[in-house]
Amino acid sequence: MMTTDEYNQITNGFHHQKSSQTDCFFVCMYNLFHYVFSRTQIPVLKISPDDIKKAGCWQGDGFYKHPALFQNINIKIESSGYVLKEAAKGDGMNLSRMIDIITDQNCSPLLIRVRAEYFNEQIDRWSSDTSEPIDHCIMVIEIDEKAQMAVIFDPLEIILNRKHNSKFKREIPLAPLIQHWNRSRYNPNWSAWLQRKTGQMKLRVE
Repeated sequence: MMTTDEYNQITNGFHHQKSSQTDCFFVCMYNLFHYVFSRTQIPVLKISPDDIKKAGCWQGDGFYKHPALFQNINIKIESSGYVLKEAAKGDGMNLSRMIDIITDQNCSPLLIRVRAEYFNEQIDRWSSDTSEPIDHCIMVIEIDEKAQMAVIFDPLEIILNRKHNSKFKREIPLAPLIQHWNRSRYNPNWSAWLQRKTGQMKLRVE
């Protein structure tokens, strides 16, 4: 697994949720673009959270048009040589494909949506404030198949550490993470990532 220094280098400049009410999806999407921009310095990839909200037709009441977001962003970044992709269970997204994307030098880390019960991996005796808790968006940075562990970035880390006076786990067992991903209320196995087209700078160099 990666060292703390490696983790901090990757996540340097990432945004966190300012409150539990802040939309984790937009924070994670910003971090995805920041990851790629910081490694390529392609100006058009320097996208702000407001740019992402506008692309998704954000209306300020927790609603956005998901298909429009991906279409509009890809139009905006067309000249960069990168494309924002998404897939879910119906598209054949599974653990094997997740690992392929995360280990591909042409791809960014992966955003995934997990069922709220994921917080059981982070907080002892976790319970939801609502009867139907919504999914949560996180970034999967690395998977160690041998150790069966995943390295993640959760934008809610600072808030949960403060609220529960606990140490947030950046490395969590792979099996329960995949289970919560498979059981997402929004769209099972939903994932998003940035991928370079032929001839562009590789994001990861071994």
